[in-house]
Amino acid sequence: MEALPQVFQTLSGFLSDVDLTDKNLKLKQKKKDAFIQFLNSIALITTGAELTNDSTLTTIAWPNVFYQRLVFTQSTLSIDEFHRFYLLSDAFLQKAKEQESKYKRWIAPTKALVIFLEHHETDPDNSLVGLAPSASVAEKYHSWREKKTSVVEDPCALNNSSTVFSSYQARSLFWLGLP
Repeated sequence: MEALPQVFQTLSGFLSDVDLTDKNLKLKQKKKDAFIQFLNSIALITTGAELTNDSTLTTIAWPNVFYQRLVFTQSTLSIDEFHRFYLLSDAFLQKAKEQESKYKRWIAPTKALVIFLEHHETDPDNSLVGLAPSASVAEKYHSWREKKTSVVEDPCALNNSSTVFSSYQARSLFWLGLP
């Protein structure tokens, strides 16, 4: 796992020129090769085996890969890095689907990665898992909750922009264990 930072750093070099506004990213062969090398390296590091068929990387726990990257680098993924990484992964997945016979063994791991990134945009490194909210955040949440309990029991159902918390923030705190 110690090699994960190097693998991500190598890929980051190819990500630096990815245009964040280009939703139809066209991948040149150099970027495709770098992404394939990234997937192969992740497979070797996490499973101990090279990618030889389309099922090898489906066992990779992408949350663990990103968390281990955080542990070894002691830094979170920046927003721009995250979006570049997502755009590259998604563009590669689209290209792989178009040329399935050529890229078949990389489709499943890339699809799993894209799904992971879509669901972990706020915290891809899982750096917030297990952390308790600060006292001031908890106090604001409880105050907000008291005002709203007569209306609804679940903060997920609220959608009032005039409150201290958005419904998304309230849902996050609710799932962190605050009542």
